[in-house]
Amino acid sequence: MGTFLYLQNRALPPEQGGGRVVYAWPADAPEAFCDSADPAFTDSAHRVIVVGTGRCAMHVLKDDPCPQAFRVPAECPHERLDPAADPAHPRCLTCGLVGTDGTARWLNFMNVPPAGPDDQNDAWLDGDVAPPGDPSSESTPEAS
Repeated sequence: MGTFLYLQNRALPPEQGGGRVVYAWPADAPEAFCDSADPAFTDSAHRVIVVGTGRCAMHVLKDDPCPQAFRVPAECPHERLDPAADPAHPRCLTCGLVGTDGTARWLNFMNVPPAGPDDQNDAWLDGDVAPPGDPSSESTPEAS
């Protein structure tokens, strides 16, 4: 079985040349999350345990670590990237996952140029893919 990917269309910061990039994040790795019954949670992505802390963003100032459980697919939005990481292999400062810059390959499959500041081109994709230009083994899962 191959890797399931989350393709994230993002704007690059000016210090990295600006423009847009599509990061491919493995979406089938278990992700630690806060299993608290805290009613303050409104977004399940807030429950992601910040790497190295044992706490989620909502409970970062608590004395005790969060009760942890694991989920797949991961729900971290990968909003904070390590500025010291290689841009071709971004690392999320929250969940610790390392992605890859797959802009050319994935946009060839999607046939959609990255444009605009939103995430309208974000997608899920089976990672067992054919070479660029041969979408025969690529698939996009249907919503359930």
